[in-house]
This record gives sequence, C-alpha cells and structure tokens, in this order.
Amino acid sequence: MIKIFFLAFTLCFIYAENINDKIEQNQQKLQSQIEISKNLQEKIDDLGDKILIQQNKINQIEQKINSLNGVLNQTKDEYEQKINELKNIEKNQSDLIKQRQEIEQKIVFLLSNKLSLSIVLEDKEAKNIDDIINQELFLGLKKLIKKDLDTIKDEYSQTQKNIDLLKLKIVDLKNYISKIDNAKNEFIELQTKEKELITDLKQKKEIYVGSLQKVSEQQRMLRGLLDKLQIVKIEEEQQQEESSKQITKEELSKLDGENIKVRQIGSSYQNVRTLKYSGAKTIAPLDEFSVAKKYGVYIDPVYNLKIFNESVTLKSTSKDAKVKSVLNGKVVLAKETPHLNRVIIIEHENKMHTIYAKLTKIAPTVEVGKVVQKGYTIGRVDEELMFEVTQKNYHIDPLELIYLR
Repeated sequence: MIKIFFLAFTLCFIYAENINDKIEQNQQKLQSQIEISKNLQEKIDDLGDKILIQQNKINQIEQKINSLNGVLNQTKDEYEQKINELKNIEKNQSDLIKQRQEIEQKIVFLLSNKLSLSIVLEDKEAKNIDDIINQELFLGLKKLIKKDLDTIKDEYSQTQKNIDLLKLKIVDLKNYISKIDNAKNEFIELQTKEKELITDLKQKKEIYVGSLQKVSEQQRMLRGLLDKLQIVKIEEEQQQEESSKQITKEELSKLDGENIKVRQIGSSYQNVRTLKYSGAKTIAPLDEFSVAKKYGVYIDPVYNLKIFNESVTLKSTSKDAKVKSVLNGKVVLAKETPHLNRVIIIEHENKMHTIYAKLTKIAPTVEVGKVVQKGYTIGRVDEELMFEVTQKNYHIDPLELIYLR
C-alpha cells in the first residue's frame, strides 16, 4: 500500500518536474530570442545612423553641383561672348588684309611707273617742264600712299596683337570650362554611388526589420506557449492534489504492478548545452544532399551576428526529395508552423528526439502517435531540410549521428 502510494506520488512529482523543465526550456529560448532581437535592433539603429550620414553627404554634393552649374553657365556666357568678339576681329583682320593688298598693288604700280619714268628721263639729255611736273607729282603721290600704308600696317599690327591676346584668353576659358566639366562629372558619379549606397543600406534595413518582426513573432508565440504551460502547471498541480485525496484502495491496487513510462517532451530547444554522441551511426534523412549550414556557433557574414545553430541545414540535390526517419520511433508532432513550414518530431529510445523542419509535404500516413521504422518516408522537401537532434535536456550535433557520403 505504502509502496503504491509512494509510486503515485513519484509519478506526480516527475510529471510536475517535466512541466517545470518545459517552462524553463522555453524561458531560455525566449531569452535567446530577446538577445537576438536586441542585437537586431542595435543593427537597425546603426544602419539608420549610417543612412543619415550618407544622406547628408549627398545633400552637400548636390549643393556643390548646383554651385558649379552656376559658375559653368556664367563662364559659358563669357565664352560665347569672346567667341563672337573673336569672329568680329577676324573679320576686321580679313578686311585689313584686303586693304593692305590693295595698297601694296598701288605701291607696286607706282614703283613700276617711277622706274619706267626714271629710265625714260635718264635716256633723255634734256628734260622738259612736263617731265619735271610729272616727276614731282609722282613723288608726292608716293609719299601719300606710303603714309596711308604705314597707318594701315600699324592698325593691322595692333589688331593682330589683340587677336593673339584674345586667343590666349579663349584657350584659358576652354581649359577652365573643361576643368569644371570634369569636376561636375566626378561629383555626379560620386552622387550616383552615394545613392546606390543609401539604397543598399535601406534594403538592409528592411531585411533587418523583417528579421526583427520574425523574431518578435517567435517571441509572441513562445510567450503564449509559456502562458499555457504555466496554466497547465497550475491545473495539473490542482488536479494532482485533488486526485491524491480521492485515491481509494481499489484504485491504488490497480496501479500495482503496472509499468509506468514517463515521456519528457519539450527538451528539443536547448541552444547551448551540447552532448557528445558516441553511439552507432545511422542513415541520413536524405539520400543525396550537401551540408549548407553546420551545427554550432555561426557568424552571419552579412549581418555580423553570432548565432548558435541548434540544427544542421541539408540542401537536397533534387526537388521533391524523400525525407526519412533516421531511427525507429514514434511521431509526437506533425504540423504546419508559420516560420518553419511543416515540422515532424519523432521520439526514440533513451529520450532522444529527431526534428525535421521546412518540409514541403508530410506523408499522409504520418500522424501523432504513429510508430515508424528507420528509413520510413515521413515527408518530402524541395530545397533545404532543417535537421535537429536532442536527448533529454541536451542537443546533439546531427552530423555525429548520421553517415555522410
């Protein structure tokens, strides 16, 4: 009698202990999610500061571009004015050249006449009055033409100097405009890069916000589960207290000799305590696969977050690949979840559990309570399978349990 009562009391104590374990495990999981959420929030804040800094840089660059545009427009107006002035001067130069050519022709003509007249006069022994008058007229005309020619030459020389000076100024203006154009192009290129960077930062922020929302949803679900477990704990304690008061001798006698088995559920989510597996290896859940993510501490290459992987990710080499149970056991969970698609948990000997997540299909024959053999097809997966192994309150590296080809 005392032995049976002690056995019933022990059963109640173990059951209550299991509920406490589940509460503690989920509280640890919740705390882990809170830490991840905190890290993600810090990353979001840091990215927000970087976006503001980049936006300020872009505003400064835009101000410089606007200033350069004003200078460039003013310089271009001056440049066009100088070009028009150069055209006018070149036209005047062309007119002066024509005028000079005409004067030179007159000089040649006069010199030719003078030479002819001199020859004629030298051939004659005596000169008449007409020859003397003609000679004096010729000399006066020659002086007049020479004076005009010298004046034109001076004007032409000065004009040529002005043209050369103006050409130098125009060359300087062209170089200045070219420098401004190059600077403007550099700023525009830099502005484009800055906008690409800020777009990239915004995309990263959206990703982080999405991750934070996902973690928040997981926290909400875990809090709900914790609340339910607390209620179950209270109800079970009350029920156990009432049951212990109402147990009769007949009921105790029925318990005598029964082989009572207590199953521990909820120990599959410890994320630090690892147990080294030393037993015999078994088959893998997929026939053909590669290891995409290993068990243990993982540094995210994009977000630089330290994450502890409680599972391994196996990438299937084919679509709609069969997922098999790696050991004999009983299905304790088979359902669809918001974040892990379809999930199956199988309980094995020695309180070991294997978890299969991200399934695209659950086999129609698989349901809670079904006993499955090693190699039994429990579902299918298109791309990646999350595979997790626990024993009691510890995690096991799944790659230590299965054969790798």
